[in-house]
Amino acid sequence: MSRLRPEYHKFKSRLSPKKLDKLLESGYFRGANVMYQFQVNCLDGFLDDNISIRLPLKDYHPSKHIRKIAHRVEREFTVKIGVAFIDDRKNNLFVAHSKRHSGYKAESIEDLLYGDNPFDVFNTYQVEVFHGARLIAFSLFDVGKKSIASLTGVFDAEYSKYSLGIYTMYAEIQWGIREDFDYYYPGHIFNRNKLFDYKLRLGKYEYLDGEDNTWKEFVQKEDLNLAGKHILQKLKDISRLLEDFHIIHELRVYPYYSMGYYSTNIASSFVKSPANLFLPELSDNSKKVIVEYNLDNGNYILAFIKLNKNIVTNQEQNDLNQIIQRQHEWDGYYEYITISSFQNPKALINKILDIRS
Repeated sequence: MSRLRPEYHKFKSRLSPKKLDKLLESGYFRGANVMYQFQVNCLDGFLDDNISIRLPLKDYHPSKHIRKIAHRVEREFTVKIGVAFIDDRKNNLFVAHSKRHSGYKAESIEDLLYGDNPFDVFNTYQVEVFHGARLIAFSLFDVGKKSIASLTGVFDAEYSKYSLGIYTMYAEIQWGIREDFDYYYPGHIFNRNKLFDYKLRLGKYEYLDGEDNTWKEFVQKEDLNLAGKHILQKLKDISRLLEDFHIIHELRVYPYYSMGYYSTNIASSFVKSPANLFLPELSDNSKKVIVEYNLDNGNYILAFIKLNKNIVTNQEQNDLNQIIQRQHEWDGYYEYITISSFQNPKALINKILDIRS
């Protein structure tokens, strides 16, 4: 299987615990009634790597700091864990919590859990934290046969000093240990973006190495072999050669690269590179010229591409009147006109020089 190819599984009926374990072990994470697996992401105009992590529950030892957080929460509040259900208190807290975060977010817990399904196809549990009768935090997690997967943590901003988001993760872990589960999956972290790095505070993790699809001890991000990091390095090498020949170019990311994997006709398929080099001198209004690095076979690609005007981007769908293109980001869906493949960068540069002349 390609290291870069995104994978999706959509479920309309109940997912077996054993199947969930298998998907989690393969690096999938959940969004509504869909399980996703992809190596890279385009965030705020930059290419970043998704790093799947999991926490072995056998011989788990939380840090002194985590134990201190847990002791304080459990001393002052009431904690309940059981099968998940939705009520107005949770939805109100969820909406208030979501307003503090930018980017895509589910409009309700139903949207988060069900998507376009009328019921949850997963076996979902919850952690609830109460101050008297007031719900001040909750989290949701899926239960497999030997694995559990955290979905979301929500807390009241007035209680931020209690680190309730960290606590509910800890409570999920402790529940998994008591119920004799093997692994805790908190989703993923990013390589350069630190948005989810708080997850690492919970213990000693393993990460899924995309090179050989095996789980290994996580030490630090700098030591990891990552798809996006590799692509950017190869493009940087090409960039140096382009500079030597005074060929104007700019690095761009392409958030819609996964669309390319839906097509089987390469000549007319959508662009598959999450990051590429744009060559404006060779481009015009009808076509753009880009350089790509093919992670799967190690080849360099010179491609003529065109905008597909029949598909509207997510950004345009969200707000047609206020479209803001991020710097260095393609602003629509593009498809290939022609593709030329090269095994070494010098042959690629020679082709570009021929076209320019």
